[in-house]
Amino acid sequence: MKIETIYDLYNKLRKDNISFLYRGLYNNNIAEKIKSFSEFYTAKASKDDGFKTKVGNLVIESFKTILQPDSAYSDPYFFSVRSYDANYFFASAQYLSNEHTEFVKAMLLQIEQLSPQKLKLHFLEIVKQIEQKKINGLELLGLAQKSGEKPDFSFKQLNDKDVLFSLQVKTRSILDAMINENEDPLTLMGFDAEETVAAPDEPISFSEELYELMLKENAQIIFHGDFSQNAILHILKMIEENIVQTKGDINHAKKVILVLIELLQNISKHGEKYLGNKEGIFILSKKDNHFVISAGNWVATATVKKWLPHIENINNLNESQLSTLYAQTLMDGPGSEKGGAGIGLIDVALMTEGKIEFQVFRKDSLYSFFGLSVTI
Repeated sequence: MKIETIYDLYNKLRKDNISFLYRGLYNNNIAEKIKSFSEFYTAKASKDDGFKTKVGNLVIESFKTILQPDSAYSDPYFFSVRSYDANYFFASAQYLSNEHTEFVKAMLLQIEQLSPQKLKLHFLEIVKQIEQKKINGLELLGLAQKSGEKPDFSFKQLNDKDVLFSLQVKTRSILDAMINENEDPLTLMGFDAEETVAAPDEPISFSEELYELMLKENAQIIFHGDFSQNAILHILKMIEENIVQTKGDINHAKKVILVLIELLQNISKHGEKYLGNKEGIFILSKKDNHFVISAGNWVATATVKKWLPHIENINNLNESQLSTLYAQTLMDGPGSEKGGAGIGLIDVALMTEGKIEFQVFRKDSLYSFFGLSVTI
């Protein structure tokens, strides 16, 4: 992946507190890991204890809407969780046959005609109607009922047989909105309106754009946010399971995990807070039989100037020379000019193939965005 792409993607997701995009296997283990990850981040960001459970349930409900494939297209499923302020957005994309599409459309159009309050009041009645009509839509109905919002959706005809079905649902914490946005609680709770207060509009076209980027780059996971150890643990387990279950080499999977840990530790330890947040982005993608890890974060402009000659030197060394440099850097200690981030990058170079690709995007005299990419 080009470093410019990493920087552009970071800027697209800049307003998000967290962004997690997944394109890969669909099973209960993956769903539970994404649920745990989402609940962890919600608990960190939200003052609303009950909302954490709601977000976790919506992750599971969103995964339930992923239907059994009946299309000739075999691309992995797409799922994303994004949040900003008090708002959460869940999106998915999958391929359907024309026949299956008609059933899904009928269900969504029925849901679209109901207000969130009416959906809750007449939930069981609608379930009976669905069963009588034999429309496969109970999961979609459950998602809409639990979110309190009408889902957004789109259908793109790909050829005379197949359709790309995209779905997005949104929700928000009323308590967090009251705290963060200083809004009138009566208005937020819907006392002066027939329907509950909706989360801000986020066009489904943006989720579709992100999915198309993942297709183009053959990306499996994109994460933007705070790189704390507990949060990353869920993602690392998910990556390992994906590699192994797609008939990958377990040793290859472990090497990917080790490189990713090293890069994320560098972001966590040496990154700078920018506009109040110490955050970064990473992308795991695949190219031929290799994995590509790309990452980026804000660093001090003065610091990154010192790194560049060191990285260029690493790129010019063979494996034996790298091992010697690694030992010497350990002896120098983390306080030296070659220590700190340097030891981690040497370790990465020893575990990867080819050179470390990198680029710096200078913001001003204080901050620069540092991006890199390695192949395993």
